[in-house]
Amino acid sequence: MRNIRHPRHAIPWTGAAHNGSEIHELFVATDEWQPVKPGQQIPSGLHVRLDLQTGSREAKLLERDDNKAQQRSNNTQNDQDQKKFNHKEIREALSGINFTSDDVVKDENHDDIIRKKFRPYEELKKDFEEINMRIQTDQEILAELIEKLKKMSNDNDEENEHKKTILTDLEYYLHQYDNALTFSDLGGLTLVHKLFNSTNSDIRALTCLVLGAAWQGNPKVQIKAVEQGFIQSLLRLLSIEPIFTVKLRVIYALSTLLRHFPYAQIKFVKFGGIQSIINVVTQETNDSNKLRMRAISLMNDLITEKDLILSEKNDSQQREKVDQYNKIKLREQLIARGWCSVIGNHLNSNEHDIIEKTLLSMKTLISSCRKDFKSHLTPLNKLMIKYTDLQRDDIDTDGYFTKILDLLQTLTVDLYSDEL
Repeated sequence: MRNIRHPRHAIPWTGAAHNGSEIHELFVATDEWQPVKPGQQIPSGLHVRLDLQTGSREAKLLERDDNKAQQRSNNTQNDQDQKKFNHKEIREALSGINFTSDDVVKDENHDDIIRKKFRPYEELKKDFEEINMRIQTDQEILAELIEKLKKMSNDNDEENEHKKTILTDLEYYLHQYDNALTFSDLGGLTLVHKLFNSTNSDIRALTCLVLGAAWQGNPKVQIKAVEQGFIQSLLRLLSIEPIFTVKLRVIYALSTLLRHFPYAQIKFVKFGGIQSIINVVTQETNDSNKLRMRAISLMNDLITEKDLILSEKNDSQQREKVDQYNKIKLREQLIARGWCSVIGNHLNSNEHDIIEKTLLSMKTLISSCRKDFKSHLTPLNKLMIKYTDLQRDDIDTDGYFTKILDLLQTLTVDLYSDEL
């Protein structure tokens, strides 16, 4: 009787199997069932089935999932086989091991590379102590920037470059409400006030940005600015400044000081702010369009702001603010100086932004400027046709032309209804 091992423990062969003195052919499996010939050796890891009627066997390769299952089964069997050592065998195996010796071979070259890449902790600690690193608060940084600015009294190119860096840093920090208060308390307003007289246009422009950041939405700092004469200084700079970009920054600084601050608006009118704005709007220069729109928008925003405050139901706490707004004669002063004709003349512009800003201002002032605006019915009608075509041609993707068209319709309907 041949001694054939169980298929699970059968050893795969590449050609033939040898068992004692007999040679047996190795069964070659495929993905399809095949009959196993008598005497063929079946490798491990195959599907094997027995035909009970004929007594013949068939075999094929395992599916992928079956292979995994078979592998897990083999691994489990191996683990179980490895666990069949008793305590005596383990003690005998360990008795020949010398646990007192160090069999780890050190790689000196590798250790040298590590030492070159990384510095010892004690050395790093010493370097950090020498640097004396510490985290500065915003207040400490502001104090340091102010001290640096105080030491710069010259108006030469080298110092101006340092001033630009300091002013840029200040603008960043002064957008924070508390930082602006600290800056004001440390004398920062007085210090940068002097920079309006710099011969460097970049310094003058950056100074306006710094002040705008400090004043915006900060009543305590705004009050100090009015008390220190900043309105007069800004209006003077707006009148004499030859550089277009600086003028834009002056308008920005003025707007942050005037918005939602009726006390400053009263001073603005008192110190000739209306005439300064009209001069900007009527001035003809190559870059004047953007500057004109900034000035027109500022005046429209201030008029709208007052109308909104006066239209609200005011309690006793709001009474003082209402009284302050009633003292502002911005609308009256503008109309007295021909503002209605000034803004209406911009309807012939080819720029959509200018048209929009002009129409918004006209809508705000239509009750006071109706007579002047009627003289602009012809350009208004031409604009109606233009923006109707733009809207119909599907160029209006974000509703921008629709908004302008709505403003035109509101104005023309209002002006024509008055005639009827």
